Amino acid sequence: MDKPFPLREPIVHQSDTFVVDDSELPVVFSVSPDSPAAPFLVEHHPRRLEDMYEIGAIAPIIPIEHLKEIEQMVRTISMPKVVASSGLGVPVAPRKLARVLTTPPEVMLVREVARRGAAVLEARGFDSELAQLTAAKAASFITPGPKPKDLVWREVRMVDRDLDIHGRLVVDRKINALSARNIHFGVGGWLVPAASHFILKCDLIYGDPMPKVDVARIVQEITEMGVPRPPEPVETWTQRQPINEIHAAAQRVTQNWR
Repeated sequence: MDKPFPLREPIVHQSDTFVVDDSELPVVFSVSPDSPAAPFLVEHHPRRLEDMYEIGAIAPIIPIEHLKEIEQMVRTISMPKVVASSGLGVPVAPRKLARVLTTPPEVMLVREVARRGAAVLEARGFDSELAQLTAAKAASFITPGPKPKDLVWREVRMVDRDLDIHGRLVVDRKINALSARNIHFGVGGWLVPAASHFILKCDLIYGDPMPKVDVARIVQEITEMGVPRPPEPVETWTQRQPINEIHAAAQRVTQNWR
């Protein structure tokens, strides 16, 4: 008999659990003071590579020594003064040229450092996506010249409570991470982060097993001949709403927020 993941009983703390109910509109975690995430929102202002590791922005599986080596390697890096190519294959240059995207030289330099750093990490055996993501995050810190002063890392920290998700939880793109003690997903639970990169941290994550589907009954109703009748919902089917509709619903929730 199949057992739900994980194979041990979850830890449940009913008195200190944040519950996302299954309702018509989603729950939205944003940086607004009107958001239910406001009491748990923490902002970090990383200044060094060590800070990025400390807040969990860079995966600990990649030793910081690797990034320090890349930092030494790119100290003598130089960018062409005429035209370079962006990661999307679009011609760019630090000055105005015909049919060329004008890009500040410091931005071009950071992009080139990220590209070379990813190549180094891949050569060391790390997964390509992890290498590119890590290099992109570290590039601002290992690029020669002034270090970034305006970086903000935002995290919803619920480290002293559980998160129980039965409906849709939308996390704004300005939030980089969500941490909780234990995270439980009901059958209809769905976490929808809007950021391109998002980190979920917890001690334990688990979900309810899907109910068994009565396939024979479904097939019988589909193939049944006779007078058509209004369709009835299948009890064990969870309808997944399109992402664009979820984001539209989230906008309705937040339209009057500060």
